[in-house]
Amino acid sequence: MATLGNVEHFNPNNPGAWDAYKERVELFLKANNITEDDRKQAVFLNICGAATYDILRSLISPAKVSDASYENVIKTLSAHFSPGTSEIVARFKFYRRNQQVGETISVYVKELRKLAEECGFGSSLDTMLRDRLVCGVNHEALQKRLLAESKITFKKGLEMRVAHEVAAEGIAVLKQTQADGAKNVNTINSSKPY
Repeated sequence: MATLGNVEHFNPNNPGAWDAYKERVELFLKANNITEDDRKQAVFLNICGAATYDILRSLISPAKVSDASYENVIKTLSAHFSPGTSEIVARFKFYRRNQQVGETISVYVKELRKLAEECGFGSSLDTMLRDRLVCGVNHEALQKRLLAESKITFKKGLEMRVAHEVAAEGIAVLKQTQADGAKNVNTINSSKPY
């Protein structure tokens, strides 16, 4: 039976990527219909890489890695690579995150969503994203428009911000086209003999 997909070795020098790596491993196991604990453990220990395996050995010692269940292996590595962030620290980072100069709205919202993962917002996530979108936007005129809306939702605020970004890009292209046209006219006029 052919194996579906592949998962590269985990890089222990990037512990922040552990949760995403763990999700990818779970998807790989599911895609390949690997459901028994001992097979899951064997597959994981073969794909995680030598560096991660060595870390696991030291964390489980004096027990043998081969004696640990798949669930225990994942829990042990999760506790090591992703011990969890204090909710208050996560929210502090979320509330302080403003849109950077030159950062598109899609990148800004992606970063906000990533920061929100550890915040425990639950069903109020859209409200919190809306608030950061309004408070953290780097364009004062647009911020005033967003603040003027009495019943703005995250979706509506995002639509307004995207429309503003598209319009700004269009204006920049138009101005550049006009400037290029003016240069061409000046070049043509200056090359005419009188």
